[in-house]
Amino acid sequence: MNDKTAYEIERKFLIDYPDIELLEALSFRKIKMVQTYIMPFDGEKLRIRSCLENGEYTFIKTVKKSITAIKRLETEGEITKAEYMQLLESDSPKKQLTKTRYCLDYENQCFEIDIYPFWTDKAIMEIELASEDDKITFPDCINIIKEVSEDKAYRNFSLAKPL
Repeated sequence: MNDKTAYEIERKFLIDYPDIELLEALSFRKIKMVQTYIMPFDGEKLRIRSCLENGEYTFIKTVKKSITAIKRLETEGEITKAEYMQLLESDSPKKQLTKTRYCLDYENQCFEIDIYPFWTDKAIMEIELASEDDKITFPDCINIIKEVSEDKAYRNFSLAKPL
């Protein structure tokens, strides 16, 4: 695995459930994801992902350590299906989440809109920034309910269910 370690600066917004047909038309990527969090944690979160895009699977292992509410140290890299299965089948307690991610370019910014199977009235939109005070220009087609960057209830780990 070729791990890449970098700071991730991310802001997250609760949005009204978007028009899926419009998202399909505007998005440059659509990825079906299964995210599994493997416990226990010692200040770091271990997540593995199975991603299905254009009929192809990729598997990703990520370790995140929080620095602030919107800034984390992230080590991430692609792993083999065998490595993914070994982690998935380990005896450690796990939580899992399924979602569909739409990647949308708007005003030279990349927004990631996550649609969860358990919500029909809302979704989550994220944007990764180069700096914590970068200006964000939001897509006109998205209605923002509120920013949830610092609200732990809207983190994927909190939305995931025990396996």
